[in-house]
Amino acid sequence: MLSNYLNISNLCLFFIVYYEFFGLSNHLPEYMIPSQFYRLDRLPLNHNGKVDRNALSDLPTDIGKVKEYVAPRTEIENLVADVWQTVLGIKQISITEDFISLGGQSLLAIRIIARINEAIYINLPVSAIFKDVTIERLAKRVEEYIITHLENGTGQ
Repeated sequence: MLSNYLNISNLCLFFIVYYEFFGLSNHLPEYMIPSQFYRLDRLPLNHNGKVDRNALSDLPTDIGKVKEYVAPRTEIENLVADVWQTVLGIKQISITEDFISLGGQSLLAIRIIARINEAIYINLPVSAIFKDVTIERLAKRVEEYIITHLENGTGQ
């Protein structure tokens, strides 16, 4: 378990040998699937030769990223990315990364949606982040929400 700066713990998997973890959900219940995967050259050991868990929690959270970074392309993607990075405490998030795999959960979803709603004066439901789990898809939903409400003249 690792905690971010908000003291929210995430189940993480540290591994040495590269192995595709796809299909893990076919074998484990959802609560047992790590939200973050970190590839290391070697596990840190303490003086007794055991895994040094304190050293693991001190590792930077951007090590061993498997996905390629895709930068935001629109103003809305930039806004959504900034909110995600702030709330999740991650320096740089690709617009194609999955909210859940980044350690996202319901309390963080509430914070993210509240900040987006506040920033651009909309009323997007929290469920949107669980339906559109990437910055790219959530930004598209925000854009569609804005267009729909402008066309209807309803504002929020």
